[in-house]
Amino acid sequence: MTLLEQNPWWILPYLLLMLLMVHAMLEFTVSLLAEEPALKRRPIPAAELKKRLLEEGTPDGTYPLLPGRDCDLEISWETDIPPRTGRRVTGGRTEGHLRLLLDETRHELRLNLVTRAHVTFAGLGPWRFRTGFFTSFQSGPP
Repeated sequence: MTLLEQNPWWILPYLLLMLLMVHAMLEFTVSLLAEEPALKRRPIPAAELKKRLLEEGTPDGTYPLLPGRDCDLEISWETDIPPRTGRRVTGGRTEGHLRLLLDETRHELRLNLVTRAHVTFAGLGPWRFRTGFFTSFQSGPP
């Protein structure tokens, strides 16, 4: 009679130990591969970085980088889902705002992403009329 036939619950702590060891090996490998920034390099002041980013913009201009109202920089977009007709009618809209805050004291760039979406559906299913509505809201770091 094998150990697995006697009591299969011994495998649970064994799997947890294996996951812990794989996590530790990954952390160690990443610490060896990660490059630390050169100590002699000085960070760019936030005002200069903001000026450079605004001059650069996006190459195709679809999502322009603009000065924000309550943050340093902001990217906003709106997308309409084109309505379809025929046996079904659909439509919807997605909106998003990516806010960037340059923290000069900690030399950090903080991001906040807010997205909203809604989709409506009305149409004929196999045997009857069907409707549906979906809405979504997300906020936080991307």
